[in-house]
Amino acid sequence: MRTTLMLFFCLCLSLILFGCGTVGSVTFPEPSPGFQPKKEHSLSFDDLWRKVRSVLETERINVASSDKEEGRITTDYIQGATQMMGIFGSITTRYKYSLSFDKSQQATSGLRIICTLESSSSKVPWHDVSKDNTERVTKLENWLHERIEK
Repeated sequence: MRTTLMLFFCLCLSLILFGCGTVGSVTFPEPSPGFQPKKEHSLSFDDLWRKVRSVLETERINVASSDKEEGRITTDYIQGATQMMGIFGSITTRYKYSLSFDKSQQATSGLRIICTLESSSSKVPWHDVSKDNTERVTKLENWLHERIEK
């Protein structure tokens, strides 16, 4: 009995000290394998603007600000994954998109999407971690491009 209790205690202590794992069901969206975004869209600026607004609404991504005259949309933050770090607490992530439209051509339009990824923990306030997570950021940008191009 004493051996069983000691093993149980050691197992619990190990999980507390070294346990790392994702909390909840929030995961980052991913583009299809091999997807490459278009440089130009064969849509007028107005049509591309409507398409982007429709995709953001469909994906339930709130718009924080938009200026059609300037060709810019900034989304609100979207909850990312939360990862448990054992006794060190957890790291929470969030991201947002900045979209800028190139309306210099009448029949085609360009679209630039920049994703900003941030993280926070109980001891560290929200801060930009995009440069340390370029692969993740590129996947988030490509995912939104892919949704718009469908």
